[in-house]
Amino acid sequence: MRHRFKNQLAVISSLLRISARSAATIPDLTNSFEQRLAALGRAQDFLSIHRGEPMHAGHAITEIVQASGAGERVRISHVPDARIADDGVQALALLLGEL
Repeated sequence: MRHRFKNQLAVISSLLRISARSAATIPDLTNSFEQRLAALGRAQDFLSIHRGEPMHAGHAITEIVQASGAGERVRISHVPDARIADDGVQALALLLGEL
């Protein structure tokens, strides 16, 4: 449990650094960081539903994009039939959130 918590703190710290790079003002930083934290929260919610079960990449991508609110603007074509573990889904959610 401690290890997972420390990993989460490292992810949050990284989100802050990434947000700070593009922020011109404190309100910009706050807005960017809050959006990234919200995306991380959605990814955590998604992972808690599937708790430890590897999931199909296509399903994970579709769910992440829908949770982001961009589902209607994004078209997902062929996704390989691969399974992704929790850590991979979390990383994928952060990556897609950045895109």
